[in-house]
Amino acid sequence: MLEPLQPVFIVATLAFMGFAVHRLYRKPRECEAGEACAVPAVLRRQRIAFWIVAAIIAAMASFPLLSPLLY
Repeated sequence: MLEPLQPVFIVATLAFMGFAVHRLYRKPRECEAGEACAVPAVLRRQRIAFWIVAAIIAAMASFPLLSPLLY
């Protein structure tokens, strides 16, 4: 039912992931001293969470291509 829309969903996912990369790595932080975003450990945890989610998304997106190999 939603299979014809799969390319649209993949493109939207890649766009959101690109936006997340931009926010995590490219855009300079605008934080006041004492805020949570000013703590380096918070940024490190956000980047780790991003890459974990990116791996899960990659596995889910590639599953339709690799599922015939599992039969």
